[in-house]
Amino acid sequence: MDSLFASSDRASINKLRDDKNAIESIAQFKELLNALPYVAAILNDHRQIIYSNEVMLETLGVVSIDDILGLKPGEALSCVNSFNDTGGCGTSDFCRVCGAVSAILESQKTKRKVVEESRITSKIKDEEISADYLVSATPFYWNNEHFTILTLNDISHEKRRRILEKIFFHDIVNKAGSLTGFLDLLKDVKEIKKIKEYLNLAGS
Repeated sequence: MDSLFASSDRASINKLRDDKNAIESIAQFKELLNALPYVAAILNDHRQIIYSNEVMLETLGVVSIDDILGLKPGEALSCVNSFNDTGGCGTSDFCRVCGAVSAILESQKTKRKVVEESRITSKIKDEEISADYLVSATPFYWNNEHFTILTLNDISHEKRRRILEKIFFHDIVNKAGSLTGFLDLLKDVKEIKKIKEYLNLAGS
């Protein structure tokens, strides 16, 4: 398929199963991944999910990693931009501004941890739901193969709080500016009756 951004290549089902089995054999690693309080997944070089923690399975409403094996992150999350004819998650023109795809690609390229913010709009039962995530992509090597540890921490509430704080602060600054101007106006008024009139207007 003709991707407009990231590669649309995918591994074979046999390779996906081999990689999943290899990751599952690392007992301590599984425990660490499941200890995380947010979504975490292991991706292969094609950005496909080969393993995930229990939080991700619960978030997606699936019972086994086999239900999402081989999917790319946006496809697992039902991202509206992953339903396209260019190869799925990461391949549409809209994916160029996706923080999740960018973090994964940059981590694969630089072989270092990359953190980005990303807004993902999922289509669930004909309803579109948007969420803001703090995305982390970290290189992971096992059996001489390169993988990526992907984490998605939902920061939607924090983002909304920041927006409300900005609106509130802007409103306070505007009111403070208006109050200063009003007080300056009163300084030039000598008649008590006129001052009362202005005060009544300000309070209405």
